[in-house]
Amino acid sequence: MSFLPLDRNILTSTLWADGTPEQKVLWIYLLLAADVRTGIVMETIPGIALRSALPVAAVRIGLAWLAAPDPDSRTTENDGCRIEIVEQGIKILNYEKYKYKDYSTARVAKFRSSRPLQSLDKSLPGSAESLQTVTTAEKSLQTVTGTTDTDTDTDTDTDNLKEKEQSDKPTSSESHDIRVSVSSEIQKLEARYQPDLIAAAREACSLSRKSGKMADSCWLTTLQKMAKHDLAAVERSIITFAEHHSDGQKDERYLIGIIRGEEKQRRPGGDLVPSRARGGQLCVPGPEILKMASDEEYAAHIHAQYLKITEKEKIQNG
Repeated sequence: MSFLPLDRNILTSTLWADGTPEQKVLWIYLLLAADVRTGIVMETIPGIALRSALPVAAVRIGLAWLAAPDPDSRTTENDGCRIEIVEQGIKILNYEKYKYKDYSTARVAKFRSSRPLQSLDKSLPGSAESLQTVTTAEKSLQTVTGTTDTDTDTDTDTDNLKEKEQSDKPTSSESHDIRVSVSSEIQKLEARYQPDLIAAAREACSLSRKSGKMADSCWLTTLQKMAKHDLAAVERSIITFAEHHSDGQKDERYLIGIIRGEEKQRRPGGDLVPSRARGGQLCVPGPEILKMASDEEYAAHIHAQYLKITEKEKIQNG
């Protein structure tokens, strides 16, 4: 559907002053229904009546009135007639006049008039626009004839481009080296944690994918972020994540957020610490945790808790 602006001068025209409401509706309908290329309405009188919601008799009278001369019209061409019945349908006589009328504001007109040389340069031989036109014409000729004088040069350029693309692509050996490097880095970072614990973390993160699998590159990025945080905080967070968020609704970004929160929560001296796992309630670390002097002891305690949770889930699931 195209857009058709109406000239506001229609409000001061003899058509608007002398026409009936039906004739005004008919005129605007003809403007909207006309072919934007030719200004011709290719419809029958009953079709116009149906689509404009006017009686057929009103359409006949209105068309006869629009086709009649108007001595008071501002448009002197065609004796003021607005339409003409042609073989294809109904032709709006002044359609092209208003189609190409410049409605630019004074500011835009001034800007356009200040660039006449640039507009002229576009049409000169050797300009970028003219060269582009020539290139387009040559391509069309290539399509029709199947051969041009520049076939050899084109083939050479195409071959060079293909060679460059092939050289930019990594070889099979390079791709293998990259995969090996990623795998070794993953193994190195996973060695910091209990094997079954880190496996549960990746499995829970994988559930957020439609395929149920997590790419090595994404998992490596996650491990690198986890390595920046306290070991005990990471393992506590993995248990929380695996226990409460292994439904595929949360991904590794949520796990990293839990790690950051858990790292802030663990403070020495038994201070009151808000815990996300406990719904944000304040709690005091138990004496069995306060007695642990190192992160290794704390990690072993967390791992034992994890084993209890998994065993409990196996019993519940049968």
